[in-house]
Amino acid sequence: MKNYLFDLYSNFPNEFTLDNRIDPDSCSKDLYDDLQSTFFSSNAKGILGIASVENRVQKFGRRPAIYTLFVDTDKFLLSSDYIGPSIYWARKAGLTCEEIISVLEISRTLGGHIVFPRGERNLTVNQARGGEKGYYDRIDLTLFAIKQLFEKKEISNELMEKAWKNYSDWFDLFGKEENAFKAFVDFFKLNDFVDEKYEIYDLTTFDSDNASYSFLCNDKPWIPNNPTSFKKYANGTNYAIMLRNKRL
Repeated sequence: MKNYLFDLYSNFPNEFTLDNRIDPDSCSKDLYDDLQSTFFSSNAKGILGIASVENRVQKFGRRPAIYTLFVDTDKFLLSSDYIGPSIYWARKAGLTCEEIISVLEISRTLGGHIVFPRGERNLTVNQARGGEKGYYDRIDLTLFAIKQLFEKKEISNELMEKAWKNYSDWFDLFGKEENAFKAFVDFFKLNDFVDEKYEIYDLTTFDSDNASYSFLCNDKPWIPNNPTSFKKYANGTNYAIMLRNKRL
């Protein structure tokens, strides 16, 4: 399985360090090509009611150019978002560089990525779900919030609520179905992060012996803060990513 981070280095692991790593979510053409072909087939575009999706370079003056998926010319601009365990929080929890690289071997494959609307000025979902004021980049908490928002229920994250409103027209594309959250999960093949009733798994509770999880009951933000608990969370996330790769 292609690794979009490591493949940016012609002689990996030489010259690769966590401190100066390149971000595939902005500069990997292969990642954007694969996101386009995997999630936006003719049938998938028909489901959303869109006509075209094109991978193009977006330029911002003197800043480095970035890849972007342009939907229906420029009605929606979509950027890749990494849904694996955050390197920053892994280091804060005490994981070694070698342990983090081992996590990235799985998480930086296609199953560890999704797309959300990109905004030049407006707060985005990518931004709202990061850091202490968001969800520490946890995809399970993000999915819980998305489900609540689709169902017009309250969430704890004001930033996520604002980002949702900023790009409500994108999420409305999934609201054509009776169960919009199910449509969203099915479209992006996120089924391994939920059960058959579309209840969201709490990735921090992963039981490796039984390959099972408990369920989230709220979107209260927190992140494991020691090596043992963070590795449990990382293993739970990567297990779902590996299963998702098989669907893609």
